[in-house]
Amino acid sequence: QNCFFAEVHPTELQALTLGASVGVGNEMLHHISVHNSLFVSSGYRNPQISGAHMEIINNVVYNWDHRVGDFIVSADETAGPEVDYINNYWLRGPQSGTNHLRWDDRPDTQADVNNPAASIYIVGNIVPVGSSLVPGGITDPTADNWTLARNQGNEAILSLVHRRTTVLSQPTYPVPVVSASNACDNVLLQAGANMRLSSDGIFVDTRDAIDTRLVNNVKNDTGPTPYPTVPGTLPDVVAGTAYTDTDGDGMPNDY
Repeated sequence: QNCFFAEVHPTELQALTLGASVGVGNEMLHHISVHNSLFVSSGYRNPQISGAHMEIINNVVYNWDHRVGDFIVSADETAGPEVDYINNYWLRGPQSGTNHLRWDDRPDTQADVNNPAASIYIVGNIVPVGSSLVPGGITDPTADNWTLARNQGNEAILSLVHRRTTVLSQPTYPVPVVSASNACDNVLLQAGANMRLSSDGIFVDTRDAIDTRLVNNVKNDTGPTPYPTVPGTLPDVVAGTAYTDTDGDGMPNDY
């Protein structure tokens, strides 16, 4: 929630991997929500999914490499993830390939005993810039999203048996969901360690130079191509001034 995943090394194009290949205990990975986070120039696993009851909601992915993200299905299709892709905003950048979601049928057939067959729900995602596979992009939040999920090898769209038309069962306090366009605005404003409390209890902006640059990359359609191989430098951390705390209770007098 509200995280940055950004500027991966070009030899490790992985922002976030949730699980591994099938047959290695992915039934132990379940009930994870990735939401309201910003992925910038972060390779092709934004994220990669193997597991049950996973939610990918209201994230922004910009300037991915080969593909936005993927999910793993066993070759015999008896095991795969349960995942909802809801109201995410996927914006191509100068490095981006033409792919969006890819599903990869792995050659091994050692299915996870407790993992269900792949069950995917995908709705409300926005792709404002078109590609060879989705020429006009998708700007209508009510549009069919199944063309965004294709097989890694043959470009096949996910078969009907693995498509779900309703969301996964929800907890008592579900992730609040907004439109993909609103999510983009919210994430660019709120993601990262960008706020702190002042002495009088008011939130003030503290976004550093790196996070500011990454957000501006998204806003201005800029960013590295190819991805850099040499790490950048961290900004200087300027020393602050401690608030007056006369009684030494750890809280400023202004509180």
